[in-house]
Amino acid sequence: MIATEFNCHDEQLWPCMAELFRDFSMNAMGIRASGAAAVNLCHLAAGQIDAYYQYMLKPYDVAAGIIVLEEAGGRVTTADGSAYSVFDRSLLATNDALYEQVGT
Repeated sequence: MIATEFNCHDEQLWPCMAELFRDFSMNAMGIRASGAAAVNLCHLAAGQIDAYYQYMLKPYDVAAGIIVLEEAGGRVTTADGSAYSVFDRSLLATNDALYEQVGT
């Protein structure tokens, strides 16, 4: 199970988001959109989902959720695999065991 959100504020992201949605939905059991990045990161930390990806998040959207996820052993990077900062515009999070499968 993978979680994401659909950012409707930036038209330039729609082609990329549609392609990612297609690719992930063909390879995952399902895709969930809860409406809150921090909640998705906590669901990942609790093992309720397997991965979370998103673009155009703000620091206040993710800061607390990233702490919870990292304390639980999860991994957070940018979409291209770089080290993540709350000021980055892309996020890919998963448990460490699945990271290589999800990140490719």
